[in-house]
Amino acid sequence: PMDVAKCAMEILSSNRRSFNRTWERMNPLIQLILLPCKSSTKNRMTSVADVGCDHGMLALSLACIALVNQPRDGSDEYLFSRVYGTDLSSQALENGGIASLKRVNDALSKIDTVSTELPIQFRIGDGLSALQPGEADAVVIAGMGVHTMLDIIVGKSEAKTTPIETLESEYIFVQPTNSRPQHLLILYDGLQKDLGWELCDEKVAFVGGRWYISSFFRRNDDDSNIGPYRFPGHYLLGNEIFDKYVRHHLEWLKQVFQKGPLAEEDARWMKHLLSQTDKNEWKMLATWYNDSHTAAD
Repeated sequence: PMDVAKCAMEILSSNRRSFNRTWERMNPLIQLILLPCKSSTKNRMTSVADVGCDHGMLALSLACIALVNQPRDGSDEYLFSRVYGTDLSSQALENGGIASLKRVNDALSKIDTVSTELPIQFRIGDGLSALQPGEADAVVIAGMGVHTMLDIIVGKSEAKTTPIETLESEYIFVQPTNSRPQHLLILYDGLQKDLGWELCDEKVAFVGGRWYISSFFRRNDDDSNIGPYRFPGHYLLGNEIFDKYVRHHLEWLKQVFQKGPLAEEDARWMKHLLSQTDKNEWKMLATWYNDSHTAAD
């Protein structure tokens, strides 16, 4: 499946440099998306929606996986049968995803062994409004800020039911544009504390001088069995790229702290790091914060 996604993304990219950077960023996200597709998974994912798909490259790559990995010999590993790509901008869809889809389907029509088109629909709509309840087992949101993501998932109004609850999706995959601890905590708070969803896995990539953290959340309908809150990086301890992420942000927050108090979310992240008993190197780099709080106490 990953080879199919890579090939599709390479064909759809405007140039080699664009492809390399896009693939480095999207590769970890696609790996997460494939996890609940396995036949052994409870509530296996069979449909996925890329919300705010813009050029449609991710959605089209997922559709290529769906087309190539049709069930054979009784196996249905990594199978989802339907992909949706939605965006608020009709121009973005017309010039991007829909135009690319036509090129791909035209190419498929010339192959004798292929008798179908890509299993994807592009729709114009704001947030999750373009989707009907039960249509998408999973929602993917990438390339946006965390506040926009939460507006899409939770909604802006005081309605009794959030958009994601109305859609009845089981899984959410997110990759925000800003990976600062404060922003990630705002997103994780919204999904875990406010909605009660469970963090299942994470991936990290460093592309073009920026960190991209992809996260996989699962719905938890059992209010009596809500797991512990998991901070950003819960599944990334021991990851070399994440270690560099932590070191970079410790130095950056040190500079912020010299000018005034940290944001509440950044302060929580610092406290969490200092509680990691096996991360002495991080603690050494965070003495500027630990010492100031010890003095204050």
